[in-house]
Amino acid sequence: MPDAEIYRDADTLGRLPAMIGAEPQALAQAQAAKTAAVAAMAGARGADTPLPHPEATAPAAPTSLFQIGDLAALRSNPSILMPIIEVVPGGAECRYRVFQDNQKATYYESQIQSEQRSPARRCGGSRGYPSASRVPLNGTAHPLD
Repeated sequence: MPDAEIYRDADTLGRLPAMIGAEPQALAQAQAAKTAAVAAMAGARGADTPLPHPEATAPAAPTSLFQIGDLAALRSNPSILMPIIEVVPGGAECRYRVFQDNQKATYYESQIQSEQRSPARRCGGSRGYPSASRVPLNGTAHPLD
């Protein structure tokens, strides 16, 4: 049986007698078993092996696709645009608070998408300049206006 399981069992056996008011002799036996299990776990690691730093073993925080102030659209209805007002990290998926219909709403990252901007529409020619027939001469209005 692994040392960690021995420690867990000894800890449980130490807590239960303490809760029911067992004799000190029974508590001392459970404490001795816990101490032996801790020593065995420390010996298995070795004296030269450093303990891992907590920040080094922590999982990386999920990155968010949106930032505060970004415009997002619902995947179910892309015509609804909402500004991101808060990023709520945590869990398997980021959540975002948005301002929608004059109130705050919360959506998961999988429920929203980036704002889909359509290409700018241009008037008339390829550069959007007015045609010569529409430019007034000497400040006068066009006769068709």
